[in-house]
Amino acid sequence: MRGRVMGLYMLLFLGGTPLGAPLLGLLGRSWAAGARHRGGAASVLAVIVVMLVLRWTLTEGPRRR
Repeated sequence: MRGRVMGLYMLLFLGGTPLGAPLLGLLGRSWAAGARHRGGAASVLAVIVVMLVLRWTLTEGPRRR
């Protein structure tokens, strides 16, 4: 049974690459103009979110009963 499950897992995650790669290529080509700026903004936004979550967790933390 485990072999069948692993077979389906590999089919879904590795088998989807030939179908998804061309679609991602088309999407990337259409958005190529400001890709650096969008990637940089996403990185900065992710850092800010993680910083705020860590700050909230370390100072107040979730309310414990």
